[in-house]
Amino acid sequence: RDAAAAAAAAAVASAASADAVAVEPRTRTTSAEQRAARKDLARLERQLDRVTQRQASLQHALLDAGGDVHRLVALDAELRAVLAEKDELELEWLSAAEAAESS
Repeated sequence: RDAAAAAAAAAVASAASADAVAVEPRTRTTSAEQRAARKDLARLERQLDRVTQRQASLQHALLDAGGDVHRLVALDAELRAVLAEKDELELEWLSAAEAAESS
């Protein structure tokens, strides 16, 4: 999970520096918001696990596809979609983690 968080943090940092996004000051969250964030974290972690398993499955399928160009292209497209979904989930996870930790 630490590697995923670090990768997502790097992506956020590079996106923020590239787009010069203004950062809003942090506000205190209520305990209800923190509970909701913890629930989101648990949901996102399950989704990340599922997407990571799908990623591994697709990577194995790519290796097994051999010289079947059509299958390789289809698997590559699906893998790219899974990786994009994983990136989005990691960003959501970071946001939920920050909300869960703020007091």
